[in-house]
Amino acid sequence: MPYGQEPTDHAERSQLAAKLRQKREDAQLTAEELAGRIGITADDVEAIEQGDKPASRQVVYGWLNACGMLGPERRAIMDLADKPAAR
Repeated sequence: MPYGQEPTDHAERSQLAAKLRQKREDAQLTAEELAGRIGITADDVEAIEQGDKPASRQVVYGWLNACGMLGPERRAIMDLADKPAAR
């Protein structure tokens, strides 16, 4: 575990990563398709989904828009993205 990173940091980032991946898969988008829609690379999509790279609030917002996410579940994911440990 990197110096200065708490165990909960990794757990929260992993939770966000899993939710984002599931939403992309539910929307039947490839990493490349999603990346093109939100202005990041497919490698970035994969790194975020693996919890290796933090996702900014702006990226999460675009991700959920591209996947057609609305309603309370969207708010819950955005709330998770707003936690400092998830970034």
